[in-house]
Amino acid sequence: VYFSDVLCIIPVKKTKTLAQILRHKRFKVTQGTPCLIVTVRGSKFDEFYRKKNIVLEE
Repeated sequence: VYFSDVLCIIPVKKTKTLAQILRHKRFKVTQGTPCLIVTVRGSKFDEFYRKKNIVLEE
């Protein structure tokens, strides 16, 4: 699970609640809808998505 800002994607730890994610300093709600990107770890799409974007590990 990731969320994205203008420059990169930020992975979300499985232990984080939605409230914690929404309070993250880089998380932005657009038009009233929070957006998370969900991929299957190790899938071809996940590998492609991570290579295509800058991943900011926090």
